[in-house]
Amino acid sequence: YQRRVRTGYVAIVLPLACVDHSRNFNEKLLADLMARLEFVPREIHRSPKLFFGMYQLSDSPTPDAELDYESWRTQRIRRGSQYNNFSIELLNACLLYTSPSPRDMR
Repeated sequence: YQRRVRTGYVAIVLPLACVDHSRNFNEKLLADLMARLEFVPREIHRSPKLFFGMYQLSDSPTPDAELDYESWRTQRIRRGSQYNNFSIELLNACLLYTSPSPRDMR
């Protein structure tokens, strides 16, 4: 018996204003998005101007979990002219998990 280990990392670096001063996005939405994509946070760091996040693909996938792409359309979470319009929209998460088949490599 061999246990297959899933490995993979994603590093996200954003201007801090995209996380802290956006009408449509915040750190909680980023955490929810990464969790739905089966990534767990390994390290989060904030500098005076940047947000750094290192995420690792979870060892325990949820194969039957379906992503609700409609829920990831731009949402207004803050109001006011002092906020920017940064957002992340989840359009096709399947692209993150596809690998070329031998037929496609020809």
